Amino acid sequence: MKRIKTVMILFLLFLLCACNMPIGPQEPFRYEELLFDASYVHTIDVEISEKDWNDLLKQPTKKTKYHVNVTIDGERFEDISFASKGNISLTAIAKKENLNRYSFKLFFTKFNIDHDYHGLDKLHLNNSYCDATFMKDYLSYRILSEAGVETPLVTYVWLTINGEDFGLFQAIEEVGESWLERTGLSKGELYKPEYSNSPKGPHSSSLVYRGSDISRYDIVFAGNVTNADNDAKQRVIASIKAMNDQTDLENFLDTEEIIRYFTGHNFVCNYDSYTGKMPHNYYLYEKDGKISVFPWDYNLAFGGYQSGGTDVCINKGIDSPLRSSSDAKNRPLWTWIAADESYLARYHELYDELLRFYFESGRCEKEIEKIYQMIRPYVEKDPTAFYTSEDFDKAIKNLKVFCTKRAQSIRKQLNGELATTYENQLEEDRIPIDDVNIADMGMYGSRVFPGH
Repeated sequence: MKRIKTVMILFLLFLLCACNMPIGPQEPFRYEELLFDASYVHTIDVEISEKDWNDLLKQPTKKTKYHVNVTIDGERFEDISFASKGNISLTAIAKKENLNRYSFKLFFTKFNIDHDYHGLDKLHLNNSYCDATFMKDYLSYRILSEAGVETPLVTYVWLTINGEDFGLFQAIEEVGESWLERTGLSKGELYKPEYSNSPKGPHSSSLVYRGSDISRYDIVFAGNVTNADNDAKQRVIASIKAMNDQTDLENFLDTEEIIRYFTGHNFVCNYDSYTGKMPHNYYLYEKDGKISVFPWDYNLAFGGYQSGGTDVCINKGIDSPLRSSSDAKNRPLWTWIAADESYLARYHELYDELLRFYFESGRCEKEIEKIYQMIRPYVEKDPTAFYTSEDFDKAIKNLKVFCTKRAQSIRKQLNGELATTYENQLEEDRIPIDDVNIADMGMYGSRVFPGH
């Protein structure tokens, strides 16, 4: 009898497996399938004590981490860290009277390791500072993703504070432990270099080789996301040396990943980055002695920061992507590509693919329109927005034209009809810019708070 029962149980288990029926409790959805479903605007409510909220508004630049409860799409999470975030933007907003639209950071596991959001530890809520399109971060990461780069996930949320409407924000996954796990990169080391005039390593975030002494790279290793040890740091320094010497590159650089990064990055003309005056806003990743680079912070993309104007952005030479040609000697992460015909050819090949499959196919314009239709009602009712819905409409029109014309200019460059360096281009060969103005999309130092 026992043998018969055992056979029957085994038979039933076989039927369940054959029918693909779940046995036992199901694995919970992870965060990318929930909050980062970008097909609709999500809701986040932050419950914070009146005392703490007033303290944050009074001293936002302190970035104090407050204990709050958070409800995401109806699901409540308790004892979460909530803080203001940003640097230049945070200071600028803090100085503006009667303005409190800060960017925020939720650190789910700061106070309790078990309080993650379905595997996510940190979430950024970006306020669209200097971004009248409300989608510079979103679209930049989409373009980089289309170029084959691992990027943070982005979605839209309607933020409320203690039940009161606060506004439309872009929610962005932090490039950190959760991101490493999601992307399958957790076996490597991750750093976030920042620009500094430190006497120990001035401008070391440019990745210029400064000898083997780790202390000369304080700024590179200050953002030590994975708590890498000195052996790991020495591997990075060895890669930096090879990159500067332009020797044995395949053994020290993930050349394909870096070329893909510059393919997407150089399209969007973001000079608040490694290709700008102050080399920062990127992550450096090392695994098995090879380094690669990943993107971060694109609210000033599409010419929003020190770009040189609309014509320079639209027709920027893909082989001269730095803000200034004088920066070339201090940007070795890029110059090894420009110095080698085979690497440059691969860069051009990837650009051809990006243009054909994302821009010339019409997919980019369709995506902009889809997001525009989805978020416009929220922009219109946003009580703290820097820009009006009319500003938003104008910005989206310019964004579409920018992407179209930028793609046209790059296509001419790839076809040999326009020089791939801006300085060598003939004006009559350039794509005309009469119907696009990058300032209308939001620009640092120009109409930063037009709605206020």
